[in-house]
Amino acid sequence: MVESGGLRTGNKCAVRLSPSQLNRSQLSTCFTALLRKEKDEASPPELFSVGSSNLPPFLVCEVWRFFIFKNLPTSRWSLNQNRSVKFIFAGQIERSVKMKIRLLALASLFVFTSETLFRVHAGPYSSAQGNTTVGAIDPGIGAFITPGGVETGTASGNSVNPRFVGWASGVVNYSPSSGVSAGFQTPLNALGPVGASTTIVSLGDVSNPNASSVPGQITLSFSTGIANGAGADFAVFENGFLSGGNLFAELAYVEVSSDGVDFARFASLSLTPAAVGAFGTLDASGVYNLAGKHAAFWGTPFDLATLADDPLVTGGLLDLNNISYVRLVDIPGNGFYTDSLGNPIYDAYLTTGSGGFDLDAIGVIHAVPEPTTWALTLLGGSALLLRRRISKTNTQPSSQI
Repeated sequence: MVESGGLRTGNKCAVRLSPSQLNRSQLSTCFTALLRKEKDEASPPELFSVGSSNLPPFLVCEVWRFFIFKNLPTSRWSLNQNRSVKFIFAGQIERSVKMKIRLLALASLFVFTSETLFRVHAGPYSSAQGNTTVGAIDPGIGAFITPGGVETGTASGNSVNPRFVGWASGVVNYSPSSGVSAGFQTPLNALGPVGASTTIVSLGDVSNPNASSVPGQITLSFSTGIANGAGADFAVFENGFLSGGNLFAELAYVEVSSDGVDFARFASLSLTPAAVGAFGTLDASGVYNLAGKHAAFWGTPFDLATLADDPLVTGGLLDLNNISYVRLVDIPGNGFYTDSLGNPIYDAYLTTGSGGFDLDAIGVIHAVPEPTTWALTLLGGSALLLRRRISKTNTQPSSQI
């Protein structure tokens, strides 16, 4: 149990933890419960328990107070694990109501871990279609836009959303698993702009997955490249649909690469509490950073900035301003596969025919900038100057060379 007392110096508080009470599983369970509580009640608890059987008994808790947040409709939680020795848990707690200024208490617990880093951003998370979640950080992006400039998932009478400056242009690899009919094994259907909800390519659903199972996957290339801009950088379109207010969803992990060899996977979160069955549905506001969480013609956004601390990025093997490949890996949704916190991922399972994740398109929002005219001019001028110098040198008498 985190003790409320402790030695305080300024805004720092030394927090005492019982070594017998903290372990990785309990930590993950605690954070998941808090996230689920925020989603369900929009009001976080002010006390929580953590503990470890193999961690030092003293951790340092830093509290910052901000008085700049007004009229925030919900509380938000964020989790971030630094690759070295940090596991940060931060909670925003509302202290007033209506028009009064809110107090943000941001508490960070630094815990040793050697696992792969991940960063799960604070919610709340969006609904499945035209977003209805106030303050959602991942609203779906409509494939089309009305004459009045409103994003929509309806094609009739509308045009392709100009936010998309490019689309997938090539198929590098397509390896479906079982359960895909021949009519849904055409990877070229994933190229170019969003098409009809049946013009898709399916990845297949692994039956009874185990540690040796290989889920279906597809890797696409982009002639425009994808760059790290402000907000979402690309969006993935699936063909899920609403039923009874929830989403019939088939989900997939999303990975990106600069060279087609080293791929970094986006951290994800799934709070669906139990299996939903082959024709079951889920609440999309409990899913984050998994492709397929939005209905057909609404793209799930992905922000490259969330990969800034990934080892491939910090190690120089992945350039977030020069992404050329996106890989999607199907998630058989019986709970065997997990999100970044170890929660089981559930979706419609087991599906056949167009089994597993159904990819419609991937739209580019921020393309890799082309060289500007002045840069090309400067490059051309430099080349011409160099050529003249070489020519002049080659015409000098040998005694002067």
